[in-house]
Amino acid sequence: MGLRAAAALSGLPGRNEFGCESMLFLLRILIFAGLLAGLGYGALHALATLVEPEQREISVPVDPPRPRATP
Repeated sequence: MGLRAAAALSGLPGRNEFGCESMLFLLRILIFAGLLAGLGYGALHALATLVEPEQREISVPVDPPRPRATP
């Protein structure tokens, strides 16, 4: 019986062909991604609730339409 089969039968965590424990690695990646998403969401929420925009007048010049050339 090989080492992998013995580890599978004994309930010990085995390594896959990538050399790491895949479920633990996946869990760490998902937790890290969740923390980053939570920090980003918190930052956007803080900006939306704490920062008041300054109101001011805006004027944009508009060019008059050009006459069409007749053939």
